Amino acid sequence: MRIVVISRFYWPDLGGAQSQLRMLARQWGQDGHDVTVLTCRWNNDWPAEEEIDHHRVIRWPVWTTRFAGTVRFVWQIDDWLTKNRARYDVVMVSMLKHAAWMATRASGRLGFPVFLKSWGAGTSGDMAWQRVGRLGGVIRAGTKRVDGIFAPSRAVEAELKQAGYPRILLIPNGVPPFEPVWDPEQTSIWRQKLGWVDRPTIVTTGRLSWEKGVRDAVAAMPIILKKVPQAQLVMVGEGPLRGELEELARSLGVADRVMLPGAVRDVESSLRSGDLYLLPSHFEGLSVALLEALCFGMPAVVSDTPANLGILPTELLPTFPARAPAEQGQLVGELLRTGSLLPHRAKIRADACSRFGIDAVARQHIDAFEKGIAARSC
Repeated sequence: MRIVVISRFYWPDLGGAQSQLRMLARQWGQDGHDVTVLTCRWNNDWPAEEEIDHHRVIRWPVWTTRFAGTVRFVWQIDDWLTKNRARYDVVMVSMLKHAAWMATRASGRLGFPVFLKSWGAGTSGDMAWQRVGRLGGVIRAGTKRVDGIFAPSRAVEAELKQAGYPRILLIPNGVPPFEPVWDPEQTSIWRQKLGWVDRPTIVTTGRLSWEKGVRDAVAAMPIILKKVPQAQLVMVGEGPLRGELEELARSLGVADRVMLPGAVRDVESSLRSGDLYLLPSHFEGLSVALLEALCFGMPAVVSDTPANLGILPTELLPTFPARAPAEQGQLVGELLRTGSLLPHRAKIRADACSRFGIDAVARQHIDAFEKGIAARSC
């Protein structure tokens, strides 16, 4: 199958959606499909075209003027799709914004199946952007004539349905299988490598913002320390609440037990250094960071947001009420003290990878593409 992926942002060293696109393109290429990514050349040192990770990347020059740059990008999309119609079978566009509108428009004229991929919900999601973004209403109306829209979580699916989008396909984000797997006998060694204090360690990764429930994680530490006096919380990431979290930790007398190392490039080392992964979100789509920890075989505990429920059975992935630091502290402290999840880590990894491994997720996309191509040929 010949697949075109369109994303204005395709930076190999970024996480989130960019990481997902890179992994999908690589997996499709490894599986024998012909994959071309159309994107922007944000760094002049990057080549205009290259083959990387079993797929082709074509980068177009960027205009720094904000809206003019967007207009130029979407017209480059239309021009390329028109001139190269014989080179692809299906098109997938990242995010339901201007590029999605243009690809949908070209699809109606050129007859190829087009799929859109929405990444998040809430204030940072596509539906929130369409309400306030320039031409958001036009884009919403124009992008409903597609062959399918991929939603990675129930929360994203619900927002798309509420906005009137048809043909929504619920396919989760995928994660790579880390090797070797997380090893509880090696956490102390990894902490020493990173320069962390060698204590029982709870790890969170992600943006330090209100919806991630990071205040609750800090507020729960006094309760956790009653159960595990040597425990520490390491919050990997950056965000607007960093200063507030530092002040909260000082006011609670746990400043020496809350580490804020900032954003790191090597999240894997941080996971290897922890004894328990914590996701305290108030609102979440489907956390890639959580899926990475689970596919790594790492014990984890999460808030009971809709997206977190049902990822794994609660005996493998225990939950606590969101916005309830007291309950969070009790559960996290008990799990850290007893290590009760450790005997289940092989089952945690196997179940998580069977549902969320990038190879399984990539195949689900291909199945949808094949159905779209078949429907168009009828």
